[in-house]
Amino acid sequence: MLTEQQRGVRGDWLMSRRAPAKRRPASAQADSAPPRFSQRLLSRPVLTTVAVVLAIGCGVLGYLVAAGKFGDNTKYLSITSCTIGAPGCVARAPANIHADFAVFINGEQVNFDQSQYAAKPDADSGFDAGGKTIVAHKQLTTWDSFFRSVGMQLSDSTVPGGSIENTCLAMPGGAKYCQDATHAFKFYVNGVKVDGIDNTNINDLDGVLISYGTEKPEQVVANQLPKLTAQACQLSNRCAAPAAAGG
Repeated sequence: MLTEQQRGVRGDWLMSRRAPAKRRPASAQADSAPPRFSQRLLSRPVLTTVAVVLAIGCGVLGYLVAAGKFGDNTKYLSITSCTIGAPGCVARAPANIHADFAVFINGEQVNFDQSQYAAKPDADSGFDAGGKTIVAHKQLTTWDSFFRSVGMQLSDSTVPGGSIENTCLAMPGGAKYCQDATHAFKFYVNGVKVDGIDNTNINDLDGVLISYGTEKPEQVVANQLPKLTAQACQLSNRCAAPAAAGG
C-alpha cells in the first residue's frame, strides 16, 4: 500500500509526463532558422554581382555589334538600267581608247595573242596589237567589262564587298588565282601601285600591269613593268610612230 506521500509524488510524476511541451513562438523560430536559398539569392551582394555581370555583358555585346561582328554586314551592289532614248538616259559616246596592258602569273607573262582571249562579237572592248594593248570602243568602259568580254573575271578591292585579301583572277579554261599567304596581287597604273582596278574606267594611254606571285613590289617594278609596251599612244593617234631605223 502506498502512503499519502508516495501517492502524491507519483501523481506529480504522471502529470509531468502528460503535460504537452511548450512550443516556441513562430517569430522566434523564424529568427533562428537558417536563411532559405531564395533569400540568399536575393541578398544585396548577389544582386550587386549580377548587375555588374549584366552591365559588362551588355557593353561587350554592344561593342561587337558596332564592330560588325554580328548582324547582316553584306554589301549589295545596286545597278540601275534604263532604256536608251528615255529622258535622262543616253548611250555612251563612241570612243577609241587604248591602254597598254600586261599580266604576269608567277613570273611568266601571259600571252593574250590567242584565240581563247578573243573578244565577244558585241563586246565594247577587247585586245589589240597582238594582245599587248586593249581597245575600248565606248566611253566609261570599265576594266570589269573588258575582262568579261575576253573570258576573264577579276574580283578585287574596288568591287563592292571586295578586299585585297580576297582578290582573285579567273582565266579562260578554268584556271583561277587567288591571294593567299605566299602569293599576292600587285596592281600598277602608269607606274603607280594601286589596290585594284576592276571597278574603274579604262582611260586612254593608261599603262596597266597585274602581277600575281611571290615577287616583292621592287622586283615587279624592276623586272615586269618595263615589259609594258608603249603602243597605246600610236593606236589612239595621239603620237607618231617611231621612225624606222636608218630612215
